[in-house]
Amino acid sequence: MSQSTGPAGHPSGYSAKEEPTTHSQFVHGAYPAISVLSYLLAGPLTFGLMGWGVDQWLGTSFLLVVGLLGGMGLAFYVIWLRYGRA
Repeated sequence: MSQSTGPAGHPSGYSAKEEPTTHSQFVHGAYPAISVLSYLLAGPLTFGLMGWGVDQWLGTSFLLVVGLLGGMGLAFYVIWLRYGRA
C-alpha cells in the first residue's frame, strides 16, 4: 500500500518555500500557530499559578481570577505585538 505525499514529499502535504534553519525560525516562521497557542496557554497558566500562590499565602480568593485574566490579556497583547502589526 503506498502512502500519498504532498508536493514536498511530506505526508501532511506541507511545503515551505524555505526550510527553517534555527528553532526560532521553525517555530515563529513556519508554524506561527504553535507559537500563538503556546502564548495563549502559557500566559494564563503562569499568572494563574502565581495568583493562586498569592491567594494561598494571603488567604484571599480573588487573585487566581485576576492572574488568569491578566495572563490572558498579556498573551493577547504579546500576540498582537508579534503578529498583529503590519
